[in-house]
Amino acid sequence: AGGRRSAVSAGLYRCAAAGSGAAWIVIPVERLRDEFFDLKTRVAGEFLQKFAQYGARVAFVGDIAARAGESQAWRAFVAECERGASVRFAASEAELEERLQRRHG
Repeated sequence: AGGRRSAVSAGLYRCAAAGSGAAWIVIPVERLRDEFFDLKTRVAGEFLQKFAQYGARVAFVGDIAARAGESQAWRAFVAECERGASVRFAASEAELEERLQRRHG
């Protein structure tokens, strides 16, 4: 707990950094700058496009609502991302793991 990343996140960061083809790259939402959550900046779209170009799958874990507020546009963006197979948003790592297991299990 505290400020430590879980073993799962730490492992995925290492895999991504080493270029070993991790199944999912997990990014805690608290690591993202405020611009990411402001769709007018286009930061989120450009960020996700980079992952898509390399065929990487990325999951954002944490309280997205706290960062994005009540933005209808943000909710629509998340819903659109979730329709595909390469981007996920989850409130916790446990939720992410459960959703991925259901999808692939």
